[in-house]
Amino acid sequence: MFLSCSELTQEEIEQKISESKKFRKLNEFCENVPKPDGFRFTHKDFGGGNSFTIAIAYYYKTNISFSQVKSFYLEYFRNQGWKRKIFEDEKHWRDRGFIKYQKGKKIIVVEHSSSTLYDYVIGCKQLV
Repeated sequence: MFLSCSELTQEEIEQKISESKKFRKLNEFCENVPKPDGFRFTHKDFGGGNSFTIAIAYYYKTNISFSQVKSFYLEYFRNQGWKRKIFEDEKHWRDRGFIKYQKGKKIIVVEHSSSTLYDYVIGCKQLV
């Protein structure tokens, strides 16, 4: 999804985000995406996929199944007017995640059952 800055501490990531108006706005947007009860925040990362985009990812642990998480978000996004779209290079997420678009922003919700540190990633990406 984006170039990771995971070599930074969470404090350093928060500092970098706070130094950029564009990242602050995207961070506020992404923080306000609702989460199902039982999502426990583990960490955050940020970066840019290229010179045209910025991205922030939130990582969560939970015992909630992917089908329940998917139902929760599909209802939320549908009610908010978001559209579903999968590009050719993102088709591998079809079975364990989904992507929504609205007004130059993209939200990706992906299950990572193979990770011991987190179960889900909610990533927000925006054109700059």
